[in-house]
Amino acid sequence: MPDAYVEAGSLKAAYLRTALDASLSRLGVEQVDLYQPHGPDDEHPVEEIVDFLAGIVAAGKARHAGVSDFGGGRSPSWRGCWRSGATHR
Repeated sequence: MPDAYVEAGSLKAAYLRTALDASLSRLGVEQVDLYQPHGPDDEHPVEEIVDFLAGIVAAGKARHAGVSDFGGGRSPSWRGCWRSGATHR
């Protein structure tokens, strides 16, 4: 079983990529209209998640990306990363 599945429910980019690819395959499509993780994950930096979301839009796997249920206190850091084109290193 790939490591990505062990972390199911996390917002680790490897898991999200595996989950998105599996969804695209099950749906028989190459792109979804919207991809958004639900709920925060304090174990992974905001920049890593933003980079993943920007990457799937750039790759054409999702038309739009966003987040849901992350609470107002987190919004400024998400918006700042998204606008700056954050690159996680």
